[in-house]
This record gives sequence, structure tokens and C-alpha cells, in this order.
Amino acid sequence: MSLIKRLFGSPQHHHTFRPIRSRNPLYNFLSSFTDNDILQPLVHSPFSTFNSPLVDVKESPTQFELIADVPGFKKENIHCTIDEESKTLILKGEKEESKQDKDSEYILHERFNVGFSRQFDIPDNVKIDEIKASIKDGQLKLIIPKSENYEPQPVHSDQVKNIQIEE
Repeated sequence: MSLIKRLFGSPQHHHTFRPIRSRNPLYNFLSSFTDNDILQPLVHSPFSTFNSPLVDVKESPTQFELIADVPGFKKENIHCTIDEESKTLILKGEKEESKQDKDSEYILHERFNVGFSRQFDIPDNVKIDEIKASIKDGQLKLIIPKSENYEPQPVHSDQVKNIQIEE
């Protein structure tokens, strides 16, 4: 589990893919570089078409605040969801950089579809229904309120909630 996920306050949850990772030493080794949030800036390549956005997470007594750098993405290109069963916040984005023009032909074509994906384990004491997301100046900001009197709620399997992004 990465340092950021521990700072975000989440206990280690059961994930379906962890048993596969633990049985494959090569996968474990390679994943240690790409899944580790501390090493993320080192493996973040400007030439990659699918990256993880750089993220800051702050905690106050009443809430968590997550800020992700998503330059060039509009709210309609980004999807924020929460899988309630695994307590996972999922940020995904995809956009098309350029379109083929009927009257011209590319000599060099380096810009094309780009995207990102990032997942965070969230703590049990958050108010999932009150999470707010906004995007401004290339930054996606999520406000995740904490519950004062946390009581475990029954979870219905395959329940995924969408978070609407405001501008």
C-alpha cells in the first residue's frame, strides 16, 4: 500500500487483484515502480499517452481535500466514481488531442488520445453522498467530508456512485 493511501487514512482493503500480484514476482517488481505514489513523478513521462495525474491530499478535522493536476481536461472528459464495496475512489479521464482534417495530411503526428486513471482507498469515516468535485484552471478538486459519528453501513455489492463535477 502506498504512502499516500496510508496518509489518506485508509486501512488495507481486500482487492481482487492482490492475490494475483502476490503470486507473480515480476508483476510485483514492476508494480512497485508504477503503483508507488512516491515514485510516480519519476515514472510520469511527458511522452506517455496514459498517465496518472499528480495529486495532493490534505486532511483537516472535518474533511479531506484531494487536488489532481489535469491540464487540458474539461469536466465532460473526467469521471469520478466511488466503488462503495471496495471503498475506492476512481478518477479517470480521456480526451482526443487532435482530429484528422479532410483537406490536409499529417507529416508528423505526436498528439492523439490521452488519458489518465488514478485510484485511492478511502477511509470508512467519509460521507460518500456529500463528496463534491470541481474543476478549474487544470485542477480537479474533491472535497471529501468526514463523518463525525461513524457507524458502519451495509454495503450492497456492485454499488458504484458517480460524483458530478462542477465548474
